[in-house]
Amino acid sequence: MAARSKMAAHPNPMPPDKANQSEGQVVLTPLENRERDHARSVYRLYTRPGAAPIYVSITRAETLNSFRAPYQYLLDSDGRMRENQRNVIPRDGEELPVHLYERIVGHGTEAVVLHWTQNWGGEPIADPLTLGQMFDATIRKEPVYVVDVWSIFRAGGGSRLDETTWIRTADYIDRMIKNKKVTTPH
Repeated sequence: MAARSKMAAHPNPMPPDKANQSEGQVVLTPLENRERDHARSVYRLYTRPGAAPIYVSITRAETLNSFRAPYQYLLDSDGRMRENQRNVIPRDGEELPVHLYERIVGHGTEAVVLHWTQNWGGEPIADPLTLGQMFDATIRKEPVYVVDVWSIFRAGGGSRLDETTWIRTADYIDRMIKNKKVTTPH
């Protein structure tokens, strides 16, 4: 009971309503979210004419399944990571790498993902399997968030990724969690 009240006391951060010139809207959970035990999450989709849609997921880690790799819950059951398509990148204009970049594929679908975990008020950590964060989330019931910013490409699709908006949205969200802001205009 104490753990539930502790978890309820912490807010669920909401992605901003806008990202650069892209309009945001609330969307449903990804196809395979059951792989994460239907973790408490918020999702937003950002669209702009001529640009590939950008999705955002902020998930409260409550079980070990919350820490699964993005290809296991963002795509269909055939989801997998492309070989040698994983890297750690910094925030825009910085040098310290904080976001995990992955290129993932499913059945007829490909996506690029910026993925990280982050304690409420802490710095982002690109390694999603950090034991300390798993302990904080599952045993201590501290707020730990698993964040994904991704864009999906369909085979033969013509939209291109707006990398600036994609990276800046990720940067904005990790700073929002670090500064303990639930939501603010973007």
